[in-house]
Amino acid sequence: MTKRNLLLEIGLEEMPARFINDSMNQLASKVDNWLKTNNIGFEAIQLYSTPRSLHY
Repeated sequence: MTKRNLLLEIGLEEMPARFINDSMNQLASKVDNWLKTNNIGFEAIQLYSTPRSLHY
């Protein structure tokens, strides 16, 4: 099986800092559940964010 990387980036208007951690956690949870539901294996999840984007 070939291993590949996936970058999911969601661009948005400037987000107040107090919302970033919760948004990142929600994104991680939803994508994690989607990958598992569709039997897509993965090794690790790395989350990054800026005031204008969330990266998974």
